[in-house]
Amino acid sequence: MDISKNIKTARQDIKLTQSSLASMIGSSKSAMSEYESGIKVPSLSVIEEIAKVTKKPVYWFFMTAVEQKQWEIKDKIANMTPEEQEKWLIKEKIIDDDNFISFVQKIMNNEKIVQFANEEEEDQLFVLEILKITKQFYR
Repeated sequence: MDISKNIKTARQDIKLTQSSLASMIGSSKSAMSEYESGIKVPSLSVIEEIAKVTKKPVYWFFMTAVEQKQWEIKDKIANMTPEEQEKWLIKEKIIDDDNFISFVQKIMNNEKIVQFANEEEEDQLFVLEILKITKQFYR
């Protein structure tokens, strides 16, 4: 976790200068520079103001880069259907062939997994074959 880098990333994501963000939160450019360089640690109230302007949750500023990427992916796919999620994740190379089945398991709700587990083996093989064909279609 690096709050200073996260502040800079959030500011750059919305294409603001240090001066303009500082002005929007009632701070100075020099204070913003110190926050971003790690010389000075901003108070929680300053982080809350930056969060409002950058439209990021406060906790985002305390996340690692990996956690931020996971948050961004989750936010991006939240309103997609499972099929759209799969297509987007494969297109963005977030999942690959090796992760496809585990992804399918994640997008299937528990009821579907139980239903699938209770199917006859022949039906399960059929469903898996359909999933393989679907995977090829989305490439």
